[in-house]
Amino acid sequence: MRDIYEVIGEKESEIKRINGELDALRFAARLLEEDEADVKKKSPAPASARDSLSPTGTGTQFP
Repeated sequence: MRDIYEVIGEKESEIKRINGELDALRFAARLLEEDEADVKKKSPAPASARDSLSPTGTGTQFP
């Protein structure tokens, strides 16, 4: 039979590990929300603006 205090210590260690993982996931979620908000703020350039940016004038990015 295992010592009850050893089991308690193991469980406390698991709780600390899981809390660390939760903190990391919360941080990642905030970063993803910020990225999503930035993407929504930016609107794509109109087709005519994209065409004028191409070096060949053909409307493509590659020659």
